[in-house]
Amino acid sequence: MRIEVRALIKAYRSLFRRRALRVWLIIIFMLIIYIPIVVNIVYIHNQTIEVVRREKKESIQNKLSKVRETINFVTNEIQENSNEFIAHLGIRKSIQDFEKLDEDRQESVRRFIIGKIDDVVEKSGGYIKEAFVITEEGEFFKQVGLELVERSSFVQSWFLWNARRKDSNALWQIISGEKLYENTEQEKNLVLTEKIYDIDEQRVIGIFVVMVENNNFYNLYGNTVSHYSGQSEIYDGRFKPLSLGNVDEKLYLNVYAKQELANHELTNQEQVSMKIGSVDYVIVNEYLDILDWRLVSLVPEEELVLSIKKELRRSLILILLVSAIVAVIIAFEITVVSSAVAEKEKTRYKLNMSEEMNEKLSMYKHDFANHIQIVRGMIELGHTKRAIKYLKDMGYESLDIKERTDTGVPEIEAVLATAYAAAKKQDIEIEIITRKIHAESNAQIYDLLKVVNNLIKNAIESLSLSKNEDKKLTILVDFVLDEYVFKITNNVPLINEKDKEAIFTKGYTTKQRGRGLGLYIVKKLLDKNHGTVNLVVDENGNHFEVRYPS
Repeated sequence: MRIEVRALIKAYRSLFRRRALRVWLIIIFMLIIYIPIVVNIVYIHNQTIEVVRREKKESIQNKLSKVRETINFVTNEIQENSNEFIAHLGIRKSIQDFEKLDEDRQESVRRFIIGKIDDVVEKSGGYIKEAFVITEEGEFFKQVGLELVERSSFVQSWFLWNARRKDSNALWQIISGEKLYENTEQEKNLVLTEKIYDIDEQRVIGIFVVMVENNNFYNLYGNTVSHYSGQSEIYDGRFKPLSLGNVDEKLYLNVYAKQELANHELTNQEQVSMKIGSVDYVIVNEYLDILDWRLVSLVPEEELVLSIKKELRRSLILILLVSAIVAVIIAFEITVVSSAVAEKEKTRYKLNMSEEMNEKLSMYKHDFANHIQIVRGMIELGHTKRAIKYLKDMGYESLDIKERTDTGVPEIEAVLATAYAAAKKQDIEIEIITRKIHAESNAQIYDLLKVVNNLIKNAIESLSLSKNEDKKLTILVDFVLDEYVFKITNNVPLINEKDKEAIFTKGYTTKQRGRGLGLYIVKKLLDKNHGTVNLVVDENGNHFEVRYPS
């Protein structure tokens, strides 16, 4: 063996005495090192762009989701105020009997209804432009200064006809192509219409019309993607754009995009692509619950990563230059300094090992000294047999606890070790069955620890209060299909059927001094983290099974 090593060293030295060959070997070393660096840089460059693209899309989606919540809140407030108006018995009775009243009473009723309309407009916070009531007899109840078009043409307008024929009481519509007001240009309007029924709820006696303030409503969503050359728009169920603000009709959804969105469930957040000219757009959309429409944002896909691309390209040459220098340095280290570095690392490793050994010995010494003092005290007091038993028990117990609680997750091991100690203290037989868990701990694992702690604490408390001499606690820990699985069983006392049904209810307890919160907290924490708990009672005991996603 020694002869072979000497032969290798001799061949190595003779090889490096040849200058040309040494240069070529260094070049090969540099290429071996440099090429992966270049490939890695290109890979990181592309991955960075994709990550930024994905994050920007998620950012737009999150922003759109918040805008959706705001629009839902505003439209829900408008609809609730409108519902309150049409449900008012005084308003319904007044409209129902209006034609039977004399002129003075009619005028009084008109002021009353208009006052209620003003309340609805005022509560909207600026999102209602105006509101009015039109009866089946063609009578108007409108705010002062609101000049609608000729009564007969308004009564026969398409949107009122549509409101009457729909089964639903409330209907949101986009009005376009119909002139509603005198002295104004034809414009689009977002309108809520609600049927007003008579006192007996038998027939429709009128329509309550709420006209949304275009500018204020458009400002809720119009600037969602203003920092890109895209736009946001609301589309109804037939993908007709709302077009309340200053929008570019060229950026409306094309037939392909509409079809793609129509093929998806409305409740899902879907990102679809669309090409306009030579530009690819990403389409982000959110479902508007109250309106039953879609909020859609179009953003040029290239603009999502334009800034990061410029920055990466600007620094790419510098990165390649630095990587080349690094490759040369590495090659130099390999050929000239490798043996020195290896020796230094070997010495450092030995030094670190020595330091670690000293720390462990110091720790063991301290722990050992404590046990020696206890044993010494027993011997001095004449309890030699107990001293020997103490030494044996300490050795067995340490090995036993370690083997029983070894899961690979320190937090879970701590809980199991605590349970073991608590059960032994109460003279309860405990069996712990575990397996190695190959999952990273996360923030939610602390909720899991609270759940398991509560269940184990309840089981030990129940066992300690039981008069049965045979008391046993079994804890099984497993990890199946990305789920933590805990099975906690106490053999006595058995839970009856009545308690089993209500055991997770807040305030329900079978203990004299209990508050009924432990198992309620367990259920609440599991619901929060999409976990489950199942209780099975049989002749072997109460079996609580917890499944918790990792």
